[in-house]
Formats: sequence, structure tokens, C-alpha cells
Amino acid sequence: MKSNPRQLPQRQWAILLTVVAISTVAKGQPVLADAEVGNNYHRYSSAQLVHVCARMSSDSHASGLTDGAWMAPPGAGRTYFYKSSCYLELARRTKDLAVCAKVRERKSLMGNGTGVSPKACEAMVKAAQAADVEQAEAAKRHATAVKGAFTVTSVRAVPQADGNWFITADMEGSLAGSYRIELINVRDRSVTQQAQLQLVSAHSQSWTVKRNDLVKGTKLPAIFPMAVSLSYLPAQASGSTGETGAEHLISVQNFTLSVQ
Repeated sequence: MKSNPRQLPQRQWAILLTVVAISTVAKGQPVLADAEVGNNYHRYSSAQLVHVCARMSSDSHASGLTDGAWMAPPGAGRTYFYKSSCYLELARRTKDLAVCAKVRERKSLMGNGTGVSPKACEAMVKAAQAADVEQAEAAKRHATAVKGAFTVTSVRAVPQADGNWFITADMEGSLAGSYRIELINVRDRSVTQQAQLQLVSAHSQSWTVKRNDLVKGTKLPAIFPMAVSLSYLPAQASGSTGETGAEHLISVQNFTLSVQ
């Protein structure tokens, strides 16, 4: 069979497109691999990320025409080196300013690179470090405010002959003051009993839980998770703020009621 001379240019064009496509994929493979890493940081521990970042290409990058550019003016998207973005993530996790020295800002007319830069990295890490300091100081203030606070040491649920339960919560502590105690139906997320107490010494609080109020059409047999919570209510001085004047949840004791 004779070949059709008119088909030759089409075949050559197809071969040319194939070669170009293979070449493009081969050249772009490191970029695609780096971009894939950037979308899957959750797969790596911080220790693993150190090596992952080091292996990444120093030149592969996201263009301002693609990253964050949807519905934005031309060049208004973000641009950055994938390697720098990786180190930015590592700095976020470790809160180590030294890592920021490895972050390079990519400057381009076709995108904004300031979001992945040494300056942005340092600002992020310093803010995280300051937040940690504040959290530690808040924890110290809280510990001071509730030192010796009363806690629920035990809860007893005694079935009654009429099918109801007699609940008793025992409390002990040394920080005298106002407290709020609550009996909670955990399944229904409802507070069934509540009382405000002035505690100065060991105390017991009791309630009666009625079977009909608890069951409410539930198919039996059933187990109902319950809890007793105790909150400390420090006196709020005029104009004072912070943990010392706030309500503190001090203690929670869980128990169950079984209905046959």
C-alpha cells in the first residue's frame, strides 16, 4: 500500500508535539515535585521536613500568575520559591528565628513575594514566641488564682426504691469563696441541677434525679453519661481584668446512670 504524502506532515507534527511534551515534563519534574511537597507538609514531621527542604530545588517557584491569582489583576498573585516556603513552614513549627535566614524572597513583576521572605518569617516567629510567653504567664496567673481551690473528690449515685437516684458530690479544698456546682446530662448536653455555694470547708451537695426526667422516651435498657462540674467564682474587683477575676472551671467528675 502506498503512503499518502499528505499524511507525512501530520505525523511529523505529532512526533514533534510528543517530543516537546516529554521534554517539558522532564524539565518541569523538579518543579512539580517541589509543588507537591508544598501541598503535603502534613505528611512530614519537623525532623523530616529539615531534610525535605534541603533537597528542594533553589530555583523552582510558584508564579504570581498562578498562585492566588484567581479573579485578581495580572501579577497580583503570590510568588515564592518552594524551598523558601518549606523553610517558612519549618520556622512556623519550630519557632526558630535561625531558620528564617534560609528563606529567600522572590522578586518579580509578575507577583508579590513579600509573604515568603526573611522579614515575614521573622515577624511570624517573633509573634509565635510572644504568644508562648503570654500563654505561660497566663498559666502562672491562673495557677496562682486557683491555688487551693475546692475540687469534687467523689460522686455517689444511689438507686432508690421508686426508680430515682440520690446523687451526692463531695468537695474538698482550702480556698474559701464562691463556687458554682452543676449536675450535667452529658448525652443531652444539658445542666439538670445547679447551685451557687460559699465554701470554707469540706462540703457535700446532693440532688435527686428522677427516672422519668432522665429517660424521656429513650429505648431501654440504656446507660446515661453524667458529670458534676465545679467552678470557682473569684470576686471581681472594680476595674480589674484578667484571670484573677474570671470564672475558673476547677473540677469535673464523670459517672453513669444505668436504666433497665
